[in-house]
Amino acid sequence: MKSEEIYSQKSLSIQKSKLPAVGLEQLLLSTTWGSKGFRYTQLHSVERIHQLHHPYHFTLQWGNRLLGNITLDHRKSKVGTNEVNAHYIRYFAFRGGMQAVEGKLNINPRQNELRKRLLNAMQNAPQSEQVNYNENTSLPGITYGFIDGNNARSLNQGNQFQFESIRQFKPLVFFRGKPKAYPDIRSITPNEKPLVKGLIKDHYKDHQLTHWNYLFYNNSYFVVAHKGVIYAGCQVHQNKWKVNGLGSKRTEPLIKPILKNKFVKQYFNPNDFRFLSFDHLFVKPGYEDALFMLFEGLLHRYNQHFGMIALDTDEPMYHVLQQPKKLGLAGRFLTFKPGHVMAKGLDGYTLPSILNEKPVFISAFDIT
Repeated sequence: MKSEEIYSQKSLSIQKSKLPAVGLEQLLLSTTWGSKGFRYTQLHSVERIHQLHHPYHFTLQWGNRLLGNITLDHRKSKVGTNEVNAHYIRYFAFRGGMQAVEGKLNINPRQNELRKRLLNAMQNAPQSEQVNYNENTSLPGITYGFIDGNNARSLNQGNQFQFESIRQFKPLVFFRGKPKAYPDIRSITPNEKPLVKGLIKDHYKDHQLTHWNYLFYNNSYFVVAHKGVIYAGCQVHQNKWKVNGLGSKRTEPLIKPILKNKFVKQYFNPNDFRFLSFDHLFVKPGYEDALFMLFEGLLHRYNQHFGMIALDTDEPMYHVLQQPKKLGLAGRFLTFKPGHVMAKGLDGYTLPSILNEKPVFISAFDIT
């Protein structure tokens, strides 16, 4: 069974389904992520929502009208030495009148009650006899999400879930106006996948909430290799956003004239902002600069100018890559505040302290 009605009262219903509801694509295309600073719409969401590994779509509907949706993407992950059923909050979208605004709910009591109905439906593990992916139900469950540091609205919604802020992460922007090609950059062969996966697992061995569902996705894993030695590697994802704003009410008037500059316009189109995102990184110790070469070569290969890497701020790789001169000019004005990793144990499971102590794995596929 692919769907289940979990609440119904007159015309109001809450559905849980493996398939996206009619109208969900349009709802996502009308959703702006971020409430201050960098604000954007994920134009590629209409494709990506059909590419999720194990989605659970919770939809709030009034008759045939979609009022809100929360999508969880299930994956088996690691916490310490134990496996857990982890449910990543992939999409969290409500129609405008039902959103949290600037740290508070700006909706009437009836709308608030409807919203709470949907939130309450998600306080326990989502799998049921009718809708499931044959999960091992003996494993503990966690729901978690990544919240943009500029997105006060999402943080407020996270607090309504009674989530804990367990870690911080930060996106880094990589830019090249004229990216170069490098002959030592290539995609891996099928026979190399076990070797490369071993290198990646070794790199992330001390990380929490690791999963490999989108590793080698679209056969888009690339390495820097020379004479049979692999020096660095990363997974590549292509993204398309509409940028609705870059600053606050105070700074936006100062930014708009810059965007009209001819030099800026040849690289940055806010209505069609295309960029690459990188994850599942590894690098041979002592050859860290190979990562910058890899990113640049991939921008050349995909005919792009921007790349993005998001990492836990305590991740050693974050400090390797946090070099403004090597990241490029755009990284100096396309900046992000540290975001929050929010998590909640399900069905009475208490989050272990190791989640506060060790870096968390950040998937670029997830956050973009």
